[in-house]
Amino acid sequence: MTKIRRLPIVVTVYFILSFSPYLNAGMGLFYGRENYKVDPIFVYGTPSDSIFAREYRRFTMREMHRIAILLSSDEDSSAELLPAIPDTEASLNMLKEKDVVLVGTLEDNKWLGQIENDFPIHISGDTVFLGDTCFVDSDLVVHFIMPNPWNREKYLLVSTATSQMAVGDAGFFILRDKDYEIYRKRDAFKILAYGVFDKSDSTWRINPENLTINSIPKIKLSVTETPHIRVYYNTLAESEAHKVANMIEYLYLSLKDEFSITLPPRIYVYLYQKKVRPRAYTTYTDAFNTFWSKFPDKETFLKPERHAILAFAHEMARLSFQPMISDSTKRGPLRFFADDWSHYAPMAVMIPYLRDKLGEDAWPIPHKYWKDWGERKFLNIYRGGEDTYAYLMYVIDKKYGRKLIGNVIDSLTMGGVFRYIDITEFMTALAEATKDTTIIRKVKSAYPTPFEHSLRREWKPFGLSPRLDELFWEEDMVIDSVEGNSPADSAGFKPGDELIEIEGYPLSTEKALAYRQLLSKDEGDTISIVIKRGKSTQKLFLVVRHYKDE
Repeated sequence: MTKIRRLPIVVTVYFILSFSPYLNAGMGLFYGRENYKVDPIFVYGTPSDSIFAREYRRFTMREMHRIAILLSSDEDSSAELLPAIPDTEASLNMLKEKDVVLVGTLEDNKWLGQIENDFPIHISGDTVFLGDTCFVDSDLVVHFIMPNPWNREKYLLVSTATSQMAVGDAGFFILRDKDYEIYRKRDAFKILAYGVFDKSDSTWRINPENLTINSIPKIKLSVTETPHIRVYYNTLAESEAHKVANMIEYLYLSLKDEFSITLPPRIYVYLYQKKVRPRAYTTYTDAFNTFWSKFPDKETFLKPERHAILAFAHEMARLSFQPMISDSTKRGPLRFFADDWSHYAPMAVMIPYLRDKLGEDAWPIPHKYWKDWGERKFLNIYRGGEDTYAYLMYVIDKKYGRKLIGNVIDSLTMGGVFRYIDITEFMTALAEATKDTTIIRKVKSAYPTPFEHSLRREWKPFGLSPRLDELFWEEDMVIDSVEGNSPADSAGFKPGDELIEIEGYPLSTEKALAYRQLLSKDEGDTISIVIKRGKSTQKLFLVVRHYKDE
């Protein structure tokens, strides 16, 4: 093979661990604190591009904080345990004495060029070489572990990419029972290849017998961008893609202008046609600066009734701040995240902002999206849910202003470095910032809003349309249709029935409590529902069945 030329690739040496207990097991990495034995230093590059300079530092600080929490028994002081400095301040003695985390490119982090030829995996331009096997694309990311060339008693976990925009995603995975893995960012981290190195001597190398390759179709994408948004797309016309990018730009600006929240200087969005489940399309985000939207065809994606604007607003909100529900008494199984912020911010703030700035022309097909998903929709959803954190955010917004909310978010997330914050911790800090004793009291007894679609992801359908979980989003909880021979049909439900009570909780005044009762149901449990049919009421019963029990 010809000598690999030195090119401006992205390399992140993620974090290093003393791995002597694991060398014979393939260098697996695990999340439990008891498996770490480290004393690392983080050294990040200093690129000339101001956007990447900010992102390198932000990404490094985020990963430093996350790993510090994993390693520390004292979470309040954990961020102090792992130092992070620019490459210009690091010395060779530091790299020899400590386990090292290097962030940057071969050009902007002066220490990376010294070890390029020691890598068991080689990268040249947009090509990654795993021995005689190569992968070619502009957004490939590679992780691998190797001994520290400056001190072979220490280790490096290296993450490389074939373009700068992928560097922020280097910390998304941790190698577990593998020594290396390669994935493509546009596929949302579906692994292309992984394996275990041959460590028979001091030079680690690719072992073809321990290399697994997954077949993932190539997706060709075009690019359009605005000042803060870069969109990679296919299927759409350039004008359509740019209009979507412009809409996302204004969602970004709504958080900056209304809350003064610190956001990544650039957001990457992937829009492309791909076979997805029948529910039309899926939109989701990672933990840093990217989200994806996949759809079966252009017509489905562009339909106004698919509410894509709400989906993008929801994911943009989650990129800025993603609350977690740490208190197990306030959540059910599979409900680790809370949707209070990503309901309140999009519907009460971001979509009204978009209406004021762009009107009906925000989307390629003009429509009055704010009538379906604006402030009125938020108030309707949370009618009967006044004891939720989402509704109390709205109350604080109206009484004390959005900048107060943004200040608390920025303080707890360390300026956007670490966006996963316990929702109760956040709401307590927000209430205390108001100095309002009534709000402080209400927050103490309030509950988080469960991650949306909690029931949809776990329960088999009952045969109602709208679905039972979807009815909580409607102004009037009226059934449109009932599938023949379905559980709902057998239970006696009819089109036109209005749900007025679930498990004894009136939906007009205690909707949130009713929903929490649904979330507590397990396989085989019965749900009692009082419906209004004409002038009479009836109590009907449904039995829960889970997908996992098939």
